[in-house]
Amino acid sequence: MKRPKRTFTPVEKELVSDLWKQGTGFSDIGKVLDVAPGTVFTALGLNGQLS
Repeated sequence: MKRPKRTFTPVEKELVSDLWKQGTGFSDIGKVLDVAPGTVFTALGLNGQLS
């Protein structure tokens, strides 16, 4: 069965962005938010921060 899509709150999005800018990896950010690293990757990609 497919999992429901995980969305981040505005506060979580800001945290992901800040951690990413500090050089924190996908796995470590995922541990902070208790989500899979792929979810972090997708969130960053959708916000244009991976390019």
